[in-house]
Amino acid sequence: KDDDAQPVSLSAAPNPVAEGNSVTVTASLSAPLSSSVTIPLVLTAGTAEAGDYGALASITIAAGQTTATGTISTTEDADYDDETFTVALGTLPASVVAGSPSAVEVRIEDDDEPTPVSLSAAPNPVAEGNSVTVTASLSAPLSSSVTIPLVLTAGTAEAGDYGALASITIAAGQTTATGTISTTEDADYDDETFTVALGTLPASVTAGSPSSVEVRIEDDDEPPPPVVEDDDEPPPVIEDDEEPPPPVSLSVEPTSVAEGNSVTVTASLSAPLSSSVTIPLVLTAGTAEAGDYGTLASITIAAEQTTATGTISTTEDADHDDETFTAALGTLPAPLAAGSPSAVEVRIEDNDTPGIALSTSSLHIRGCGLVAYTIRLLSQPKANVIVTVESDARGVATASPARVVFTAENWNRDRRVTVTPGAGGRASITHWVSSSDPSYDTVRLTRTLRVTVDEAVPASVVAPWQVRFVRSHTAHVLDGIAGRIVAEPKAGAWASQPTGSSRPGGDEDSPASLPVAGTLHRTYGTGTFGADGWRGAAVPGSRSIAVREALAGSSFALTGEKAPDGSVWSVWGRGSWSRFRGRENMLALDGEAWTATVDVDRRRGRSQMGLALSHSLGEGEYGGGTCSGGIESSLTSVVPHAALQVSDRLTLWGALGYGWGAVTFKPDTGFALKADTTFTMAATGMRGGLLAPAENGPALALVSDAMWMRTRSERVPGLAASDSSVTRLRFGLEGSWRVALEGGGHVIPKLEVGARHDGGDAETGAGVELGGGLAWSDPALNLSLDVKGRTLLAHEDGAFENRGVAAGLVFDPSPATERGPSLTLRSSWGGRAEGGLDALFAPAPLKDRIDDEAEARWTTEAAYGLPAFGGRFTGSPHAGFGFSDSAHDYTLGWRLAPADGVNAPDLSFGLKATRRENDRAATEHTVEFKVRTRW
Repeated sequence: KDDDAQPVSLSAAPNPVAEGNSVTVTASLSAPLSSSVTIPLVLTAGTAEAGDYGALASITIAAGQTTATGTISTTEDADYDDETFTVALGTLPASVVAGSPSAVEVRIEDDDEPTPVSLSAAPNPVAEGNSVTVTASLSAPLSSSVTIPLVLTAGTAEAGDYGALASITIAAGQTTATGTISTTEDADYDDETFTVALGTLPASVTAGSPSSVEVRIEDDDEPPPPVVEDDDEPPPVIEDDEEPPPPVSLSVEPTSVAEGNSVTVTASLSAPLSSSVTIPLVLTAGTAEAGDYGTLASITIAAEQTTATGTISTTEDADHDDETFTAALGTLPAPLAAGSPSAVEVRIEDNDTPGIALSTSSLHIRGCGLVAYTIRLLSQPKANVIVTVESDARGVATASPARVVFTAENWNRDRRVTVTPGAGGRASITHWVSSSDPSYDTVRLTRTLRVTVDEAVPASVVAPWQVRFVRSHTAHVLDGIAGRIVAEPKAGAWASQPTGSSRPGGDEDSPASLPVAGTLHRTYGTGTFGADGWRGAAVPGSRSIAVREALAGSSFALTGEKAPDGSVWSVWGRGSWSRFRGRENMLALDGEAWTATVDVDRRRGRSQMGLALSHSLGEGEYGGGTCSGGIESSLTSVVPHAALQVSDRLTLWGALGYGWGAVTFKPDTGFALKADTTFTMAATGMRGGLLAPAENGPALALVSDAMWMRTRSERVPGLAASDSSVTRLRFGLEGSWRVALEGGGHVIPKLEVGARHDGGDAETGAGVELGGGLAWSDPALNLSLDVKGRTLLAHEDGAFENRGVAAGLVFDPSPATERGPSLTLRSSWGGRAEGGLDALFAPAPLKDRIDDEAEARWTTEAAYGLPAFGGRFTGSPHAGFGFSDSAHDYTLGWRLAPADGVNAPDLSFGLKATRRENDRAATEHTVEFKVRTRW
C-alpha cells in the first residue's frame, strides 16, 4: 500500500572522510511514497569540535523515489587527531518511521602528520664554567606554540658539573628555539660529559634526528708544578708512571629492533682491568613511552676482560609508530672515564599493520554439510574491532556469526565462521571492519572470501533415498499382481476397508496373529502398520489411521461374467503401505511409501494379461553428520503384465514397467529442491505345486522370481543427478506330509527353505532361511495344536540374526460352524515364526536384524459363537488377555460372519477394544473396526 508509513534509514559515504572534504548523507525509504517527504536530521558532536564540520538540517525525498542525499562539509584544521560526529534522524513526519540504521557516525580522518623535532648544542665541547646553548629545531613551523621536553643524563660528569634545562618552547610560526645549560668550574683535571635528549613529546611533533646530543665539558685546570730544592743540584725528574683511566664506551645491536624482541647493549673497555668493574647505565625515553622497553641498570665487566653485555626487552603494543629510547653511561666509578660513544639510541620498529586475515581466500563445498574458516587481526587494536560478515548470495551460502567482535585482549585469537551451503552456485562473503580505533576503521581493510557450492544435496543423498522409495513402489505393484495371478476370480464385486486403529503383526480376526512383544515387524503390502510411529507418533506400537493410511489395506475387485469365448475381465485395486530404513556410510534414511494400484486384466484359458496403473507417495527424513532434512517423493507407473499356466501345477509370469515422478529435498538449512525422476522395471517369476496329494501323503510347492529396477533423477541447481538400480533373486520350497489319524484327526509336519540375493545400490547380500512346523488335530478331543519355527541359517553379514518359535493350542467343539465355546492359548518367542513361503518372500530383505533378545509373549482368548439374524450369521463375543515381561493386553470384542451352508450375504464384521498397559510407555486404548463384503 503506497501511503503506509515506510521505514527510512541513513547512510554516509565516504566514511571515514578526509578532513577538508565533504561527506554525502543518503536517506533511503523501503518503498516509494506518493508524495515528497522531508526527513529532518540532527547533527551531534562526538570528539569533533565546533567548526570541524558543517550543517545539514534535512533531506527531501521526492514522490515516487526511495532515496535522496545531502552533503556536510568538514574543515581542514591544525589538530592531529581524528574526530567524529553523528548524523541521526530527527522528529519524523507521520508518513515515515525510523528504520535501521537510524543514525550513522562519521569519522573525520586527520591528514596532519606530526612535525619532526631535532636537537643540537653549541659550543660543544664547552669550557668548564661556561654555558652551552641547546637548540630545538622543527622541520616546519606550527600554527601554535609547542613545548619540547628535555632529559639530561650524566655521562662522566658528576652531580653539580652542569645545570638544568627541563624544556624548550618553540613559538607559533617559528621553527627553532633555544635554552642554555650552565657548567661548573671545579677542581678536577678531567674532561666530563653529559647527554641532552628529547623527552616524551606532544602529539604535534615526533622525534627527528638527532634526538639526543652529548656535551663535553673541557677542563681548564693546569696540574701544579713539581717542587724543586735549592741545593745547586739540578731538579729531579718526576716520572709519571700512572696510565690515564681507561675509557668505557657503549654499543647496541641491533640499533633498530622489531617490537617484542630484545637488544643487546655492549660495554667496552679500551684495556682490561685487574678486577671486575660495574658500569652503571641510564635509560631515557625518547618517543617511547613507559612500558615500551625493559630495564638494564648496569653491566659488569669481569677482571681481565674488556667487554660485557646486557639485554633490554621491548614490548609488543598497540601503537602503530616507531619509538626510540637512549641507553647512556651513568656515573662511572674510578678509575673509569667515559669513552665515545657514551650513549646509544635504540629505535623500536613497529610491526603492527592494521588489518584482518582470513585462513583461506576461497572455499569449495562439495555436497551438503557445513564448512568453517577463521578470522584474526594482524595487530593489537586500541579499541574493540567489529567484523561484519555478509554474503551477497544467501541462497547459495550463508555465514554465521554475522558479527565478530575482537577486543584488545583477545585480538590475536582465531575466530571461527561457519558457512552453510544452499543451492549450488557462487557467492562472495565480504568482511567489513569498523572500530573507534582509527587505524581499524577504514574501507581498505575489507576482505572477501569466494565460495563455490556444487550441490546442496549431493548424489550420495539423492540416490540412497530414491532407490529405496522406488523399490518399495515396485514391491507394492508386484505383490498386487502376484496376488491376482493365484486368485480365483468370482463374478461380482468385493471390497475391504479397515478403519479405526490397527496393530502390527497380522489379522486382527485371529488371536493367533497377535504381535510378538519386543520384536521388530515390518509388514509390506498388507495394509498393516509398522511397530513404531512415524515422525513422533504418540504411542509406540499403534497408529491412528490418516487418509493415506486408510488406503493401505483396502482393496476391491469387480469381476464380470465369463464371455462366450471363455474370457473373464476384472478390474481390481488395492492400497499398500511400507516403511523403509537405510544407512550408507554416515547417511541414515527413514521413510514411508503409500501406493494405490488399479489394474484391468483379462483371463482366458490358461493365460492372463493385464495393465496396472500405480501411484505412490513417499515422505521421510535423511541425516548424517551435518547433512539432514526432509524428503517427499511421488511416482506414477504403468506396468503391463502377463501370466501363463504351463500346467496344472506351474505358472509363469512376467511384468515390465515404466514410470515418472518427482523428488523434493528440504534441507534443514536452505531451500527446497525439486527434480523430476524416471523409473524402469522388469520382473519374471514362477510358482506352483510340484506335488499336491488329494488327501494323505507328501506335498511340495515352489516359488521363484527375479526383479531388476532402475531409477534416475535429473540434476537441478543445488540437487545432484542420480542413477541407481536394484536386483533381487528369490527361491523357495515348502514341503509337508499329511498323515491321517484314527478318529478323523491328522498330523502334518512341514519344512520350508528359502534363499534370497539382493544386489545393486541399496541393501545387498545373500542369505538362506529355514522354517518348519507341526500341525496336529484330534476332533474327538476338540483340540488342535500348531507349532512353528524359523531361523536364518546363514547370511553374508554374520551380524544378522532372525529366529522365532510359536505354539498354539485351540479348544473348539465345533470348528466347522464357529458356534459354541472356544478357547485359544498361544505363546511365541523371538521373531516371526509363521507365514510359509509368503513370509520367506516378504518384500523386506531376508536379513532382518534383531538387536535385543525378544521377550516371550503369551495370549489367550475365549469366545462363544451364537446364531444371529435368523441363523444366517454367527456372532461371537470374545475376550482376551495377553502378557509379556513389559506389557499386558486386555481385549473385548464381537465378530459377525456368515454361517456355513445358508444363503447369507458375504459380509463380515468385527469390532474390538484393547487396553495395553506398558512398562515402557503410557497406557493406551485402541478400538478396531473391520468390515468385509462381496457382492
